[in-house]
Amino acid sequence: MTNSLKDTFTDYHYGGVSDKVKAYIDTQTGWFKPALMYQDLGLDRKSYSTAHGKLTRLVKDGVLESKNQSFRRVDNGLERINWEEASGIPLQVSLPFELEKYALVYEGEVILIQGEKSGTKTLLTMEAARENANKGLYTVDYFSSELYEQQIKDRNEQARVHRGIKFKEWKDVNFYFRLGDFAQVLDPDHLTFIDYLNVIDDYTLMAGLLEAIYKKVKTGKGFAWVCVQKNVHTQFGMGGQGLWHRPSLIMTLYKGDYNGNQPYVLEINVAKKWTGETDPVGLQLDFWITKGYGTEIENDWRHPPKKHRQY
Repeated sequence: MTNSLKDTFTDYHYGGVSDKVKAYIDTQTGWFKPALMYQDLGLDRKSYSTAHGKLTRLVKDGVLESKNQSFRRVDNGLERINWEEASGIPLQVSLPFELEKYALVYEGEVILIQGEKSGTKTLLTMEAARENANKGLYTVDYFSSELYEQQIKDRNEQARVHRGIKFKEWKDVNFYFRLGDFAQVLDPDHLTFIDYLNVIDDYTLMAGLLEAIYKKVKTGKGFAWVCVQKNVHTQFGMGGQGLWHRPSLIMTLYKGDYNGNQPYVLEINVAKKWTGETDPVGLQLDFWITKGYGTEIENDWRHPPKKHRQY
């Protein structure tokens, strides 16, 4: 949860448990579990029954619906599309290996990057977060489900020693540790980087979680960049084909090695908006990993005569 959201719930205006629950629900766009709500609100165990009673009353009042011990707001509203007011101006963002020269990203969109475990998703995601934060145009939030303080510091230290990237270049990236339910805490006006989206017990739920992220981010002026794991020899990341329904830009990372035998490959699978007349879908770029978590391009963006990898 972001500090601003925490401040909302701890403010004196929301002193009672029931008021805190109502304020929390007003920030939600998808399904949420009571346990996570208790955690986000900082409730003690004595307050759990009061909070759950409030949820039950809101279900009876038609404000919430419940399913499998989860809750979500009932939304019967329609949002009129005022297409004449669209700015037509893409976000001024940096993408891996200057992909922004080929594909455009607009406010309220989702970017998906999928790849095998330890396949450099974090490397490219952290670099994109740093480069965009240094532009000074947007607030950048980075939600990690793997890296703790020391791991982030170690990576940034390696980048400083081997690549000359100073610690101050990371100061505008807001790092948060978060395991899930990202839609509940992301700010739609920020550039949000999620590393990574995962469900341990049921991967079929992941498309729904990505849908919740999309619904939240499309209300603002930022974007959501989402990482997912992908098994080798599969086309889609964990969560299946449903993950491809919403993102306007989808990239797949094919794993190479550190010994110089085989480069890593980044491929463009979906690009709904182009910068020119040529469709960037299918473009591939080969690169190597260097010291300090850096990259070195082997072959620039191109349409290869045949695929580097088979699913």
